[in-house]
Amino acid sequence: LKMLLSTFLYNLQWIKPLNATTELIFGNQSIAENNTNYGSRKIIPDADMLESGASVFLKKIFRKIILETGAGLAVRNIHTFITPGVNTPAREIQPFNKTKPSLNGAVGFSFNPDEHLNMKLNFSSGFRSGNLAELSSNGLHEGTLRWEVGDPNLKIEQNINSETALNYNGDDVSFSVAAFYNHFTNYIFLMGTGVQYLGFDVFRFRQSNADLYGGEISFGIHPSQAKWVTYRTDFSTVTGKLSSGNYLPFIPANKLHNEVVFSFEKNKNISPLSITVSADNIFAQKHPAQFETSTAAYTLINAGASLLLHKTERDITISVAANNILDKNYYDHLSRFKAYSIHNIGRNISININYPFNLKTK
Repeated sequence: LKMLLSTFLYNLQWIKPLNATTELIFGNQSIAENNTNYGSRKIIPDADMLESGASVFLKKIFRKIILETGAGLAVRNIHTFITPGVNTPAREIQPFNKTKPSLNGAVGFSFNPDEHLNMKLNFSSGFRSGNLAELSSNGLHEGTLRWEVGDPNLKIEQNINSETALNYNGDDVSFSVAAFYNHFTNYIFLMGTGVQYLGFDVFRFRQSNADLYGGEISFGIHPSQAKWVTYRTDFSTVTGKLSSGNYLPFIPANKLHNEVVFSFEKNKNISPLSITVSADNIFAQKHPAQFETSTAAYTLINAGASLLLHKTERDITISVAANNILDKNYYDHLSRFKAYSIHNIGRNISININYPFNLKTK
């Protein structure tokens, strides 16, 4: 595979404070791309892509309440050209020229009763038209050993999202809780077919109405009387389901993260030495999609340390990171190599020394 992607991008914004509590923003972002194949193996065709979007955003402050709302219009065009091995007349995928428009909006509220507490509520819509791979791929993906086939007739993926969050940041403790519900119309996803071609599993890009929902809970302890130690724990979960009731593919397992950070006093030559110890508890993923398999639970222990040495005009930063210290054999549910019995990375230790030369010119 050898592809050259040429890109031109610009982003314009006009920001106008209407008064001390109101701000108005107009924006336009556009991107033009050209994809050209030079390799002997091809999976997506040569193509020109153009996307442009215009938006308006309004922010209004009412004492302890902040209102944010906006709307945007976007248009994407993809024009593919005949590419040998991908979309020639004898192949399933043919060249096309498609333009997809979409209109979306959002409104959000933030309530700040005091300096420690914050509550948010947001509603928004969004869209995503199929990209070049989803619409026109037809070949072996060398990085995943899958034969992937696109669908030029994919419709625009549209969603309506609601999200709420509560955050508290006190002198000694902090916590946050957030939840979201995301409904998709014509959700685009990659699904195995159970068929093989030239010995490789065939995957096709499909569409269906779907729902994604989940949340995150975080709790931290940072004693004001013992600033040398902090503790934080986070739990996150997400579920994805098709309208048929089947589960979506490539949905991560629930995760619990615990972390302790120790910071030691500094002196005139050494900044505080920081030591971090963490544990990631990954729960079993027992809701695989069709053609997926369940993934067992596992725990990873990690640690790291960093310090800053003050030497005359140069500050030297030294850091050490050790991941999966116990050398756990495990599969990540999102791993592309799980089907080939290739485990994720084992124990990994890295040392980083940053020494600035501060070169001077006369």
